[in-house]
Amino acid sequence: MKQVRKKFVVKPLFLLHVANCYEDAGGNVVVDFPSYSDVSLLHKLYIDKLRQSLKGAQHEEFRSSFYSSVTRIVLPVAESDTRTEVPVKVMPLSATAALENPVINPVYGRRKHRYIYGMGVSSEGGDRGQ
Repeated sequence: MKQVRKKFVVKPLFLLHVANCYEDAGGNVVVDFPSYSDVSLLHKLYIDKLRQSLKGAQHEEFRSSFYSSVTRIVLPVAESDTRTEVPVKVMPLSATAALENPVINPVYGRRKHRYIYGMGVSSEGGDRGQ
């Protein structure tokens, strides 16, 4: 197998966990994950921030920072593509979801899947196990 070096160019985003990754019928690598527009979420995960009791607008701003967009990128890795710098399209699979720690049915690991499960906050700001 010939070694091919490519640089994939994607608009800036931030992710913590990957839900699944697989090779599609065209030989492309498909990666699904919850994404955020920037890393500001990390600053809200310090223990002193998590222990604060927030009310009203502060509570809403804190809660909304955990909303992610379930995202798919397709990396064209075919050897026939001779470009060394490849633009990658980012496709949102959901507009917004308060979803993190994504998982799929393990039977579909590294294969095309239909559902992604995860955990997150409810619209009231707590975790109701839904």
